Amino acid sequence: MKSPKSKEAPLSPVCPPERSCKMAMKDLLKPEDIKAALDAFKDADTFDHKKFFNMVGLKAKSAEDVKKAFKILDVDNSGFIEEEELMHVLKGFSSDGRELTVKETKALLAAGDKDGDGKIGVDEFEALIKPPLKPGSLHSHILDWGQHCSGGREPSGGNLKSNLLTFAHSC
Repeated sequence: MKSPKSKEAPLSPVCPPERSCKMAMKDLLKPEDIKAALDAFKDADTFDHKKFFNMVGLKAKSAEDVKKAFKILDVDNSGFIEEEELMHVLKGFSSDGRELTVKETKALLAAGDKDGDGKIGVDEFEALIKPPLKPGSLHSHILDWGQHCSGGREPSGGNLKSNLLTFAHSC
């Protein structure tokens, strides 16, 4: 007697069940955006985290996707991205990425470590990628207006254009 065929998708040969496999940045971001950003910062002491995270498309991603990116970069699964992991942050986007210089690593740590503990937690990483809106900024006014029109519903995107379009349809 034949056993019934399973309707579940087969397990990936890249990730056998006996291993714990992590998501890769290419599963979250466009490979061509990653390549362009890595190429833009291929020379030592040229890394600018704000420009880089914008170029790879991470800034436009949801908070959930930013947390997924954090987990990818948290190589030791400690719940923090430590200085050693920051040095290899570009390799977290692609194996072709270079290591950051000591100067770049220290600058990235200083930008992200808001509580001074020498490492970047998930909330600090999210704030590094998507800085909180400044009260009185155009974007904050649009969000206030949109929440009024949509009955207090939060926007799903994160950029000014998508929020404006979403809320314009609500009013």
